[in-house]
Amino acid sequence: PEPAPQVHPSAWIAACAVVSPGVSIGAGARLHAGCFVGPSAQIGAGAHVHGGARVDHGAVIGEGCQLHGGCYVGPGAIMGARSTLHGAAHVAANATLGDGCTLHGGSYVAPRASVGPCATLHGGSRIGVEAKVGPHVTMHGGSSVGDRGQLQAGAVLHGGQHVGGEGGP
Repeated sequence: PEPAPQVHPSAWIAACAVVSPGVSIGAGARLHAGCFVGPSAQIGAGAHVHGGARVDHGAVIGEGCQLHGGCYVGPGAIMGARSTLHGAAHVAANATLGDGCTLHGGSYVAPRASVGPCATLHGGSRIGVEAKVGPHVTMHGGSSVGDRGQLQAGAVLHGGQHVGGEGGP
């Protein structure tokens, strides 16, 4: 038999939320109607997963995170504490977001990419496969870091700018 979800007594799960086997849900977490949490995912204390958000198998959502409708966190991806995903933000398989990151609608973090703490990606920003983005980076709409590219701490990319790595936006 598959393991039952482990839910802290103070967590709240809407009747229409989909919670798969083996999930761990921390204290005070809230799973709203219409969200999906895949097998063996971990939802941290105080996190909110809103309707239409999808957390795939084995993903880790840190304490106090906010996932708004339409966003997606891929298999094995890790979201640091207090990070926020707005509508249609996408964090692909095995990608990592540091604490306090904000991804606005339509931003994309590719597989195995890492984003440092307190980074902000505005709508349409793209981080390529295995790229490394430092802490406190700001990427404005339509900017990108190519596959295996690097962006140093505190950097600011303006709309449409592309840096490093392989491939374009």
